[in-house]
Amino acid sequence: MLHDFDLGFLTPINLGAKQLGKQFLSLLQDHMFDFSPERIGNYEPIKLAYNFNEIDACLDFWENPFLWKRRKPRVLGNVWMSYPNQHSSVYITANSKQLDPQKIVEFFKATSHLLQVDFAYLHFLAEPESESWDVQQKLMPFRQGVTTHDLRKNIPNLCWATVFGKPYTRLFLLERILCAPAPIIQEIDKDTIYIQLSQDIFDLKSHYESINLVREKVKRHLNCNAFLDTSLPPQHQYTIPKFTFDESVYI
Repeated sequence: MLHDFDLGFLTPINLGAKQLGKQFLSLLQDHMFDFSPERIGNYEPIKLAYNFNEIDACLDFWENPFLWKRRKPRVLGNVWMSYPNQHSSVYITANSKQLDPQKIVEFFKATSHLLQVDFAYLHFLAEPESESWDVQQKLMPFRQGVTTHDLRKNIPNLCWATVFGKPYTRLFLLERILCAPAPIIQEIDKDTIYIQLSQDIFDLKSHYESINLVREKVKRHLNCNAFLDTSLPPQHQYTIPKFTFDESVYI
């Protein structure tokens, strides 16, 4: 499979500031070199060679959207600056070959902190998920990139690792999230919680059923009605948070 690994970050802040772009690109380079760009651009095809020693010059391309790619391992990334009443977002898809699970988790947490996310996810597409139409419906938004529009309807599913920011810690209650039946739960910032469904992301290959049971228990614990249920009619009203956006805030 060309891409079987997905990360997404949705933040209420505007990502248009070049200083923030510099911090993000430095984070890619320093914490997760395998995700860092070889080519950058603002449209396809992505042709401009990326020079790690000239980040400031590359920031001339830090505008909507900022795109990058890498060949080995195969990585595609894109940054979308905010529109009115919408999150800014970062999406990364990759081939899991040659990726270090521990470094990925460290990068995921560090980026969630940097971007002050409302919602972030990290997932590896396991074979049982690719074979089930019901599961595919729940995972497809993550494969395409979850948007504000999606989250205003429901959370499509709980990924292997999920970060809930302030809108969700208010919705679910911080104390309740902290005692969810997941093996790893951490506070990575004030009102921002990280949940992980197993010790290793590649457990999804060998222990999918047991991890899926944990996922369903966590969803029930938090609030089943916040997550997509494909057995319910399309017009069903889910429990959703209120999002607020401050486009004047930059890190």
